[in-house]
Amino acid sequence: NTVMTDACAENAVPKTARREAVKMFDEYEDMMSAEEVSEALRIGHNTVYSLLNSGELKAFRCGKNWKIPRTAVERFVLEHSGLDRRSCNE
Repeated sequence: NTVMTDACAENAVPKTARREAVKMFDEYEDMMSAEEVSEALRIGHNTVYSLLNSGELKAFRCGKNWKIPRTAVERFVLEHSGLDRRSCNE
């Protein structure tokens, strides 16, 4: 058995918290539009386009339209919420 250090225990995020954070996207298809991301994250369209143009939210363009993998949105949420930290036992 691995023993958690005090620092590790403070920063560890339970797997269930990470799973719950991404479950909110289950209703969306594997590829999302900028409008769907805006709706899912409850942020403005301009904010979504800023995230896309900066590369902070990973996606690609198909003509004039953005195609955003749902996994990229999930990863973005986990990284920005602090839920991407793994427990020391993983």
